[in-house]
Amino acid sequence: MANKIFHFKLIPAKHFILSSELPTDYMSGSFLVSYLVGVAIQKVIEQGGKMILPLTADPESREAAHPILHAIRGRDRNQPREPWIGTIPNYFKAEVPSSFDPHICISALKKTWLKIANSIWEKVIQDVSCLGENTNKIWKKQIRSYWQVYWGFGSEHDAMLRRSLWNTYVFQSETGPGCSMFDHLRELSGHRDETRREKFWKAMNEQLRLQLKQQAWPGPFLHRGSQLSALGLVKRLFPLFSEEIVGWPTPDLKVNEKMSPSALMLIDCDRAGEMISSNRRLSYLLSKFLRNMIRDVTEYGGKVIYAGGDECLIQSPVHAGVRLARILRNKYTWLCVNELDLYGTMSASILLIYDERKLNQSVHYLKWTLKYLVKERYGGDGFIVSSWLYKQPQILRRCNWDDPCGWDETIQMN
Repeated sequence: MANKIFHFKLIPAKHFILSSELPTDYMSGSFLVSYLVGVAIQKVIEQGGKMILPLTADPESREAAHPILHAIRGRDRNQPREPWIGTIPNYFKAEVPSSFDPHICISALKKTWLKIANSIWEKVIQDVSCLGENTNKIWKKQIRSYWQVYWGFGSEHDAMLRRSLWNTYVFQSETGPGCSMFDHLRELSGHRDETRREKFWKAMNEQLRLQLKQQAWPGPFLHRGSQLSALGLVKRLFPLFSEEIVGWPTPDLKVNEKMSPSALMLIDCDRAGEMISSNRRLSYLLSKFLRNMIRDVTEYGGKVIYAGGDECLIQSPVHAGVRLARILRNKYTWLCVNELDLYGTMSASILLIYDERKLNQSVHYLKWTLKYLVKERYGGDGFIVSSWLYKQPQILRRCNWDDPCGWDETIQMN
């Protein structure tokens, strides 16, 4: 029998990533989505499938497969891993043989998620769960009901579109004190009484400190005010135990790190989906570009908070924000022109932060301005710079990348 085209999508991936408080929450969420989808991709490959999108290895060279897939396969376990950047998107399609069973992929993904969650439960939560009210019940319900997988067989283009129109995902709000990350979920202690809740979370912090044997203790990772759901705890604590659970070393974690003064930027590759449909190799090169950009970001004193799909969130010093964005855009354009003979462009929204406000508030502003202003109103291939000094952010300048305004050096601290 002829081969088939298999489409797979994990949801709600974007909600999982963006429901965050700290930079490490975004990083952890992005990595976990990539890792879970990578598990499903590996099961496709094991059943004789061939990836169509995204390409996980360069078809025109002998470069190795995606590093996350190497980790899943258990190869080179003792070798240093690449930075914590989750560049496998939540959607893929593959050509599969008639014997292919999609339930093997879905089962492997669910087992991996439960393995990660159960490891964190056993290390940190199990011994203090007796201080909560129905904590075990809350945990199981939230962990087991969050993820959904859309899948289907069809042509290269229409199967997932038809499946996505049949949208069955509904966020069910839970009653009781809420999670400070996932606002539709209740926090894990189950107590309505504030004193009992604080006792529960204080004990959780102490248990975490004991697990990390003090010398590795990064500070109150469950800081005051962060009363989390099961999903929030998995995101928050996974980086601390990632090497033990999945073989990926823990990044350099800094808790309650000050975000100001800094430039927070969201960059997005214009028309990436359209370009990938005409040249599949871009999906591999884009993933590689996002993983490699950390060198440029670090050189300018910044850090990549998360990267996935065709967008990336970066923090940098105020004076370096615009210059760094220009460098990344030029490298991406050069890559597209020289490797694919395509003219790839990039859009960015840059926010100058001068006070300690919630990170997720800034990220939502960046996403809104990038989508509705830079791309829809101004046509993309440019950037805007905003400043958030008082109650409302103010747009300071809109520029094209090639505009020789020399504005990089004119941004001054007030």
